[in-house]
Amino acid sequence: MEYSPHIIIVDDDEEIRDSLDSFFRSKNFIVHLFSDPEEFLLFKLPDEPVCLLLDIKLGQKNGLDLQDTINEAGLHIPVIIMSGHGTIPLSVRGIKAGAIDFFTKPFSHNTLLKSVHEALDLWKSQNKNIELQKRIKNKYSSLSEREKEVMILATSGLMNKQIADRLNLSLISIKTHRAHAMKKMGARSFADLVHYADILEIRDPLIKRYNS
Repeated sequence: MEYSPHIIIVDDDEEIRDSLDSFFRSKNFIVHLFSDPEEFLLFKLPDEPVCLLLDIKLGQKNGLDLQDTINEAGLHIPVIIMSGHGTIPLSVRGIKAGAIDFFTKPFSHNTLLKSVHEALDLWKSQNKNIELQKRIKNKYSSLSEREKEVMILATSGLMNKQIADRLNLSLISIKTHRAHAMKKMGARSFADLVHYADILEIRDPLIKRYNS
């Protein structure tokens, strides 16, 4: 199912909010308008592609403080900074905090639209990775403790015989546990298993990979 993209605009300037609202609605966006960061924090983010247009100066409040809050909460939402005259140094702070672009007012709506589309592509990519991580973690949780041990040691670089010696098990047992781990993880190859271990960050740091 195709969804209309969402855009969230946090700006205390009513004229700018109305202008952006009309423009993005004409481009088939679902628009959410906020004049105050506290209003935005009460808003439930949509599950569909979304981008945040954030003004730096929000009355007596600083929009970058809201950006910090978003980062601390682990919200995966791309941010584009909107800056007035004299706030360029603050825009740099926003970029360093993860904003993908910044625009100095006044700006071209069409130029902004291009950046918004890039932000939406980023959202899709990030959420695809998040979903992959969830699937991998769920599969890993289905492994027995012994299968997890074997997977960690194998993907850290130990050969089957070395794993057998370390765990005081037979070589055939290690091969069996390794095969079960690969099947449960849905790994088509050992390279896939190594990739999943990297995603899970479960490799043994004391083992130098692929050294005997």
